[in-house]
Amino acid sequence: MIKYHLSVVLTLEKNIFDEDLKFIDGSPIGIPPNPKCWHDGLLFIVGEEFAKRLNVIFAQQWMVMGGDVYDLPDYPPETDEEEGFDICAIFFTFPGNHVNVSQSLIESALVHCKGELIIENPYILSESFWDTLSKLPIPQAKKIRIITSIKKSDHKFVKASMKANGEVPWQNGVRFYDYSATSGLFSHWKIFVESDSKTVFHGSSNLNTRSAFHDYEVDLLVKSQKLYKDIKQQLEFDIKSSRLLEHKDVDGSVVDKVVNELTVYFS
Repeated sequence: MIKYHLSVVLTLEKNIFDEDLKFIDGSPIGIPPNPKCWHDGLLFIVGEEFAKRLNVIFAQQWMVMGGDVYDLPDYPPETDEEEGFDICAIFFTFPGNHVNVSQSLIESALVHCKGELIIENPYILSESFWDTLSKLPIPQAKKIRIITSIKKSDHKFVKASMKANGEVPWQNGVRFYDYSATSGLFSHWKIFVESDSKTVFHGSSNLNTRSAFHDYEVDLLVKSQKLYKDIKQQLEFDIKSSRLLEHKDVDGSVVDKVVNELTVYFS
């Protein structure tokens, strides 16, 4: 049983969150009053089975890294069913992975989504992701909208990656949005929604090499009409707060392509 609570999160060294997508100090959702804050998001999940599985994942990593061996706690049976049931799956990856299940799921969603797919991710640097995106036929490419931060980012090579890889997907109909261009904020949210299946994929995985093979990441796939509606509302707001990229933004020069190749190599 999964019960969830959606919050908008503002992060700057520590998290400050506003519940239920309410306005923050009179500011619209997604636009914090402090211009130095990052735009981010979290899900608060309540559920016996979810807690058990996440604790098993944590215990495995804790003990592999040399932590004390401990017994997992028992949980009392869940009795409050007021919120109903949602289908939920946990995805986790760790250093040394030969296959990153989270990025594989995202790439699979690009290829097989039946409805509109909206992705928000701060670091779109993965060669595999760009390769999959570039090979999509035009009808499939037109289903996809991608939100990222280019003008303002804590990663200096995001712009070069977009200019080096974005032209073919852009020509095929993928729409790219720079959240930071108009909001002045860096979006650190890692999430997607798919309209046909009403699914939400949310977690810590970035679309880059480090996240794929060197970092420990946990993501959650939830199938839920309500959660989809809530997240979709926020993502549409982010799109309205962004600048739609033009051809000049994805028409990479030789320098951009060389910088991108070096970035991929050293990451």
